Amino acid sequence: MAKRLKEAHSRANALPESVRIPAIRRLLMVTERVKRDPVQASERLDRMLVELAEAAEKAPTR
Repeated sequence: MAKRLKEAHSRANALPESVRIPAIRRLLMVTERVKRDPVQASERLDRMLVELAEAAEKAPTR
């Protein structure tokens, strides 16, 4: 889980600011969710990694 969170943060940091800030906020919520419900956090993180990959394809890097 930690490796996937780190990967998600790396992907989010490569995005333009308008997309990056909301993505990082969502990642912080996923990180907090890990403490209470790791299974749900893992599912959210899976969805988010897909969304970040799609956003990276659409948006130019900074």
